Amino acid sequence: MTLTGTAATGLAIAGQPVAAKCNGGSGDATTNDDGSYTVTVEGDASLPCTLRVTTSDGQVLHSLAVGTGSTARANITPVSELIVARLAGGDPAAFFERFDADAASSVNESSVQSASAAVVETLKSAGIDLSAFGDVLTAELRAATSANPTGNAFDQALDALGAALETSGTTLAELSGTVAQTSPQAVQAPSGRPSLPPELMLKKAAENCPSFRSGTYRVLIPMDSSPAARADTMDFDADSLTSTFSSDGGSVTWTADGSCRYVADTNGPEPGGVVKVAVSGAGVGVLLTDFSGEDPYRVGLFFPEQKIPLAELEGTWNTLEWERSDTSEPFSALMEEISFDASGRLTGALDCAPPDFASCSADIDEDAGAFEVNPEGGFVGTGMDLEELEGRLFAYRSGSGDLMLSFVDNTNTLLLATKKRAMSMPEVGAVTGSWTALTNAFGDASGELDDGSWTYVSADVPSSSVIRENPAGARQTLEIDSPREGMFRRVGVPPSEGSSGVAPAIFLGLQGMGLTAGTRVVTGDPLVQGMFMLSVAKPR
Repeated sequence: MTLTGTAATGLAIAGQPVAAKCNGGSGDATTNDDGSYTVTVEGDASLPCTLRVTTSDGQVLHSLAVGTGSTARANITPVSELIVARLAGGDPAAFFERFDADAASSVNESSVQSASAAVVETLKSAGIDLSAFGDVLTAELRAATSANPTGNAFDQALDALGAALETSGTTLAELSGTVAQTSPQAVQAPSGRPSLPPELMLKKAAENCPSFRSGTYRVLIPMDSSPAARADTMDFDADSLTSTFSSDGGSVTWTADGSCRYVADTNGPEPGGVVKVAVSGAGVGVLLTDFSGEDPYRVGLFFPEQKIPLAELEGTWNTLEWERSDTSEPFSALMEEISFDASGRLTGALDCAPPDFASCSADIDEDAGAFEVNPEGGFVGTGMDLEELEGRLFAYRSGSGDLMLSFVDNTNTLLLATKKRAMSMPEVGAVTGSWTALTNAFGDASGELDDGSWTYVSADVPSSSVIRENPAGARQTLEIDSPREGMFRRVGVPPSEGSSGVAPAIFLGLQGMGLTAGTRVVTGDPLVQGMFMLSVAKPR
């Protein structure tokens, strides 16, 4: 069998070793001055094959060759490295080392084409368009050399990828790891660490916040009466620290107020207001806004805009809602378990009622409603009065591979959802910090993001409970996976002399987002005790 191709990073990888592992054989060669290579695999070998090249500075790149017959072409580039990561759902080097007949069975033209298309789309979202080159693993690649310093268009696109990595401060290994983690083949951790999706990793970061990157963000302000502003978008420029909003063309210029925290005076149609935001390691932000310059403040959130396929809704989700039937009513909390099929149809729903949300009952009928792709972004609801409510649903996948759903409608309801999954116990000694926005039963918020810090000081594994302590010495007990899997409960402590006590509360951590939603357990007057919390974890 003969394998050919070109190894390049934007420059030809000249005079370097190439190794190939195929189904039933292996071979080696050395690249030519222009990066081209020919590997002969002896014996009764067959496709598919995986390849590896080592550059002069020690960087290792991998690729794949598929097809039928005794010849195949495979370029070895940073792009092919990402394709292997996507296909394997893991480290390309480990995939190469363990490549055998079993591994080869998962590598075919269809799986490689799917992985390649996903990587090309990711790079396109980051401003690097490879679509004109067709199959990037087999496309003509004429690499730049001292004799031909420009290379062809494909090679120049590799230069653009290298420049984007340098400008963004991201290494190829970091990007490859995130591409692997967001692959359908990746194994999801019990609690994904908040991180950016791969397309954001190639964007410019704000100087004081590596997770706040240039790009388009979906902005949800549930209390806004305008449908356009309630589910707005903003274009953020990290160099100028400005955001421009699509609903009215208004813009704000952010001023850093600490690491990953910002404040801005609005200069839109109603100048004089204030916007305050805090951003998690996954690029998810909580905001307080007073666009009119008058109290009360309103709570919102934002996250990078993505096109998530409708089929990704399939599965069972935990939800926490701050909801009401119409705008004349106060808000109250509701937790649900909802299930979708791959067509976006709601197939199951359990309503879990306050005060402790532990008791759930089925709530679904034949016209259970569904969601379909909205050309204006996200999904739009049909059935179950979703059209009348002008309900809009949005999905965001972070770098951990986890998905978050968020929903707003014209009653000012906000729903947040994460896939149902058991939580992991926090480690004793771990320190966490967060910024929290609080909203009362009337949708009003204070004008400050509360700054909190906690250290986990003990854990009781049999009872799935932990104790955390803040710098002032106050302690709280948390029960993990309570009242149901994927949630946690803050145990209430009655007030006593010299102590204000601890209000009981239920929290839903949005897996992999650095975002937690919570609600107080109401034991008295809901208009007084009703409280909704949105917390952003401080990036680590």
